[in-house]
Amino acid sequence: MSRDFQLFRRILVTDLRIYFRGGGKAAQRFGGLAMQLLMLGFLHLPAFFTLSTFSRSGDARGGAEFAVLLIALLILASAFQRALETLYNRGDLPLLLSSPVPLRVIVATRLADIALTTFLSCALFVIPLLNVAALMFGPRWLWGWLAWLVATAVLVPFALALTLALVKRVGPRRARVGVQLLGIVIGLATFAGFQASNLMTQSRLHHAGTGIDASFVGWFAYPPFTQLAAAARGDPLWLPLLALLGANAVYWALRRLTRDFASGAQATAGDAGSTPAEHRPAAAAWRGAFTGSRWSTIVRKELRLVFRDPLLLARASTQIITIIPALATAFLYRASVGLAGVALVGTAMSATLLAALMTTNDEAPECAAASPLPPRHALAARAIAASILPTLLGWIIALVVLVLGYPLVALVAALGATLNSAATAWLTTCTVRPHTPEERAKNKQPMIIGQSLFGMFVGGLGAGGVSLWVSDHRIAAAVLLAIATLAAGASFIVRPRRSWSVA
Repeated sequence: MSRDFQLFRRILVTDLRIYFRGGGKAAQRFGGLAMQLLMLGFLHLPAFFTLSTFSRSGDARGGAEFAVLLIALLILASAFQRALETLYNRGDLPLLLSSPVPLRVIVATRLADIALTTFLSCALFVIPLLNVAALMFGPRWLWGWLAWLVATAVLVPFALALTLALVKRVGPRRARVGVQLLGIVIGLATFAGFQASNLMTQSRLHHAGTGIDASFVGWFAYPPFTQLAAAARGDPLWLPLLALLGANAVYWALRRLTRDFASGAQATAGDAGSTPAEHRPAAAAWRGAFTGSRWSTIVRKELRLVFRDPLLLARASTQIITIIPALATAFLYRASVGLAGVALVGTAMSATLLAALMTTNDEAPECAAASPLPPRHALAARAIAASILPTLLGWIIALVVLVLGYPLVALVAALGATLNSAATAWLTTCTVRPHTPEERAKNKQPMIIGQSLFGMFVGGLGAGGVSLWVSDHRIAAAVLLAIATLAAGASFIVRPRRSWSVA
């Protein structure tokens, strides 16, 4: 066993250990794994109905091509996110780059790390589709497992190369934003594609003869999608060619991206966490810190904590993407109802995430604890800062609903977005524990499952109330809206845990 291979194996094992430890302690990791396995088993049911919808359409031409396109987009979006995390959130890169470890070994471990974690992050959606396809259309679709792995090997070097090229061309800060926006667009397109069968079903129910027809998948029955679908079915020509393309992509990345990776990693590491205030003259920054009121100064400080997160856009987008399936039916029924649902649910979940990031990104919570400011006031300022942007988003959506001609729905959306954002921000601020330096070094994600479920609950009740109101079920709508208001208001009773407020 060569020395380079030993280094590669040890670094890769360490990288994967850090990735899996990001889920928390051992009990939390096992609990999360159990939940993911249960979800994996459950997702076989919607995958069965999805494939059945296309198979019953009478013309299955293009269905396989459409499926492989969605999987390729999912892999690409995950690869972009993992490439950003590798460049921005891995504190060991400067140490490795300054060590005697050969640069080609570092690049190889990072490529393998991104490829394996991308492969695993897509498993929840790809495995049910492959298993159901093999059950319904024949065992030849089991070759899709190999095609999935090979496609990952093709797309991961492309995602990393594009990220590094953007860092080199437009700078690390703009590249970071651009790659995240590209990943968000790809992710939205992928989730919308996975909802295609549901959209067709709901469209037939509400707009018979005028909605989405299953024949649209025939648009994708052209190269290169036909070749990708053939490779997923185990075609003796196209699957080996895809494997050869993957091997060449990995070889090209190892040979050509080595220098760009080193410079890009150093540039992004130097950019991470910087703020515009750090580039102003020290005297101006010092004077500006004391010109505003105490509340405005604290709120600006809290907003700075969340904007310093290099992956803010990618993390915040997941909160909105997850509610798209639930709101797809509402949009098909009436646009005003769907928009009100986004204003009520999306703002609550976004405020939850922002409050959690403000708490976990705070590297010196002891400074606030040692100040003469009462802890409750400091946490209130954090909650206010976390609710500003979601509330503004809710008001913008409410204005759109008002333009559509639904003033009462717009009023409910504006008031509900304000209340839900403030309620979930306060609840999260009081219940999320600040991360220790060790947890921040491991890039541990905040545990906000309960808080997110609460935001979905109060927002979902409000969206249901709006739907019932426009359907002329006024009494039931008033009951749901009242329950949602009381539930959101009850969150302000929560008091911060003393050990967390002075951590």
